[in-house]
Amino acid sequence: ANRENGFFYYDNILLSADYEVKGKYSVKNGTRLIACSAFLGCTKLTEVVMPDSVRYINEEAFYGCSSLKNVILSKNIEKISPRTFEDCISLSSIIIPASVSLIDTNAFANCISLRSVDIPQGVSQIDSYAFSHCLLLKSIVIPEGVSEIPESAFENCININGIKLNMKFLICILQVVPDLKT
Repeated sequence: ANRENGFFYYDNILLSADYEVKGKYSVKNGTRLIACSAFLGCTKLTEVVMPDSVRYINEEAFYGCSSLKNVILSKNIEKISPRTFEDCISLSSIIIPASVSLIDTNAFANCISLRSVDIPQGVSQIDSYAFSHCLLLKSIVIPEGVSEIPESAFENCININGIKLNMKFLICILQVVPDLKT
């Protein structure tokens, strides 16, 4: 492994970052994998830009990055892994690339500043608690290809008022957000 300004790389894998890294960080071009917990607890990190060489972001990669406001994801990642952005309390918006097919368990849980999410057409699965406790989340677009959404996926998203989706999901969403019935 080699160390570059507080970031540890092994071949084309970003293994970890020092807790003290701050501000904006651009992941090194050619990186294919961001390892489990790579940025976990980097509370001074505010922005991350990924090259399109990144294919995989493993579990908890950005867990608890409480100052992270902006992330530009690679256009080639296949899924948002479990707990990838959990407790990123400053993250206010995210553009999920068209390459993503799965938004896994707790992917954006407790992102209390997240206001809007557009889920691309390729997504077929949104897992449990994926967006739970996203208190400011007001609008979400869910594509037709999503066949099932667990009730917990949007648990405690108390401000959702604009959900664009096809009719088969309406009952599920009404159970999650009772206020929509009125």
